[in-house]
Amino acid sequence: MDPQDPVEKPIPNIRTLRSDVADAVQKDNISAFKIALAEQKRGDAENQIEQGRSPANKRNIILLSLSLLCILIACGVGGYLYYQYTLKIAPKEVVIAKNIITVNQTQNISFSGFSNKEVIQNINNTRERFIGQNQGKKQIFQIVPTMPQNGVETKISLASFFEFFEMSPPSVLTRNINDYIFGYSLNASTSVPFLILKTDTYEQIFASMLTWEATIPKQFSSLFGPIDEFASFTDVTIHNRDSRVITSQGKTQLLYSFIDSNTLVITKDPDSLDQITDAYLLSQRVQ
Repeated sequence: MDPQDPVEKPIPNIRTLRSDVADAVQKDNISAFKIALAEQKRGDAENQIEQGRSPANKRNIILLSLSLLCILIACGVGGYLYYQYTLKIAPKEVVIAKNIITVNQTQNISFSGFSNKEVIQNINNTRERFIGQNQGKKQIFQIVPTMPQNGVETKISLASFFEFFEMSPPSVLTRNINDYIFGYSLNASTSVPFLILKTDTYEQIFASMLTWEATIPKQFSSLFGPIDEFASFTDVTIHNRDSRVITSQGKTQLLYSFIDSNTLVITKDPDSLDQITDAYLLSQRVQ
C-alpha cells in the first residue's frame, strides 16, 4: 500500500435493539431478565398514559366542565334575582307632578297592578282621609295617577288615564292636551271631583268636547259619580263664563267650562268651578 494513500476507517456497525441488549449484557453484566423487567415497567407507564386518555376520563372531564358551568349560571341567576329584590325594597323615587293650579295637598296613587275599580276605591279612601283632616275648610286636593317607568313612579299620560277608566274621547282632544290635573275640591264637608285640561288649541278642544258630549255622562260616571245618561248638555252662563251643563231634576250633575282660552275645567257643580278658578288665578299670580 502506498504510504500516501489515506487510511481506510472501519465502518461502524448499525445499532439495533438486539445489539444494544447484547452489549449491555456483555459489558455491564446486566441480565436479560432485568432488561425485560424494565421494558415491562415502561410498557405499564405507557398504558397508564393511554388510560388517562380513555373515553371514561374524557367523560369525567366533560361532566366536571358542565358542573362548573351550572355553578356559574346559578350564581348569575342568583345575582339577578337579588338585584331585582333590592329594586323592590328600595325606596322609589316619585316624579312630582307639575301644578297647573295652586293645591293644598297632593297624593300620588299608583295605577300599576290594579283594576280601575280598585284604583277608584283607593282614590275614595284617600279622599275620605283628606276630608276627615280638613273638615270645614276650603281645600284643593290633587291626585297624581302614576305608573313605574324605569324604576321611577311617573305621572301617566292623559291618554293612559282615559284608557284606564274606559273613556274614549276624540283622538284630536287627547293629542292637543299638554297637561292635566285630576283631584277634588273640598267645600265644608262636600268633595267634588274635577279634571283640568291644558291646551294651546281652544277651537279644536271645544269642538272635540261637543263631539264627545253624547257619551261623556256614561264614561264619567265611574270616576265622578252618578250622572243622568239620558240628560243633554245645555248652554249656561256661570259667573260670566260660558259653560256646558247637564242638569237633572233641577240639580247640576256635570259641567265643563273654559276659565281661559287654554284651560278647560270639567267638574260637577258651579261652586267647585269657582273654587278651581280662584286657585288657578292664584297660581298665575304666584308664577
